[in-house]
Amino acid sequence: MLKLKRIFTTAALLLAAVVVLGQNKSAGINLSLWKGLQTQPINEKQTTYFNLGLISAQNRTHGLSLNIIGNNTNKDNKGIQVSGVYSIYKGSNYGLSLAGLFSLFSDDTYGLLIGGLGQVSAENSKGVSLAGLFNITGIDDYGLSIGGVGNFTGYNTNGIYLAGLINYAGDEQRGLQIAGLTNIARYSKGVQIGATNIARIELAGLQVGLFNYAPYGKGVQIGLVNFSKRFRGAQIGLVNLTPTTKYKVMLYGGNQTKVNAAIRFQNKLFYNQIGLGSPALKWGDRFSGAISYRTGIRYNLLPIWEISGDIGVQHINTFSNKDKANGIPRRMYSLQARVNNSVHLFHNIGAIMSVGYGTTRWYSKSETYRKGIIVEAGLYYQL
Repeated sequence: MLKLKRIFTTAALLLAAVVVLGQNKSAGINLSLWKGLQTQPINEKQTTYFNLGLISAQNRTHGLSLNIIGNNTNKDNKGIQVSGVYSIYKGSNYGLSLAGLFSLFSDDTYGLLIGGLGQVSAENSKGVSLAGLFNITGIDDYGLSIGGVGNFTGYNTNGIYLAGLINYAGDEQRGLQIAGLTNIARYSKGVQIGATNIARIELAGLQVGLFNYAPYGKGVQIGLVNFSKRFRGAQIGLVNLTPTTKYKVMLYGGNQTKVNAAIRFQNKLFYNQIGLGSPALKWGDRFSGAISYRTGIRYNLLPIWEISGDIGVQHINTFSNKDKANGIPRRMYSLQARVNNSVHLFHNIGAIMSVGYGTTRWYSKSETYRKGIIVEAGLYYQL
């Protein structure tokens, strides 16, 4: 009870000072319980150099402001603002703003912003924004934004965006976007790194991810799957797709893996191929199989005659055939090269014959399991 009496006595003395200090418009100290009970009036000519309170409101802050719940500032902050819950500014920020939940700015930000949940800048951001969930900039972002969930900019970004899930630029992105899930920009002229990267109109930079998309581009796409309507740059991926990509479903047999099924993603000059095969060892009761990937280049000698060449890698699993004593490991890999000759027969059906060379090795040690000539032949259906 004694402690409570001291607290209430101190608060009463502070509030009593309102009558005296409130008349002094040049006073730089603001002690506050809430907006209507504070030692400094809200005045166009008033500048706050020190603020301590529960909930405070002032014209501008050019010093230190500490509030248990929140702070409202009509103009700029050029100092340090620390609030337990929120900070709201109708002007710009040139200093440090630290809020337990969120900070809201109606003008530009140039300093350091830290929010437990989020930061919102209605105009431009040219500083550093750190938020547990999201950073939102209404116009352009030229600084560093780190959001636990995402960063969102209405127009252009020229800085660094780091997000747990998503980065979004409404127009042009020239800086760096790194996200755990998705990076999105209308025009991407910088670097996008994420599981999915999207340039909604055009790419003139670099995309690195599992899936990369740009309708038009002259940059570089590196990923598992790259898609573009018209691309004048470099696509480096397991599968590169365009609206003119042709799909060939292939069934063939050979002396390496005996029965194989594959799909080829074929563009004007280059192609990628993914396939499955079994058995990977000799014919027998026990199952063994392989997954293969090949990439190559093709050329039409005649409308019905195509030659192609590719290199590839094959992962082999022998399953219950494992017998290290007799030189059969559980898993192996094979490096291969082939020359292919295909002839269109009728409708969408054709025949393909391949000759190549492969070497199959253990994963666990530097030892060759087998090597030699590869011979394969089969049919394909072009979708």
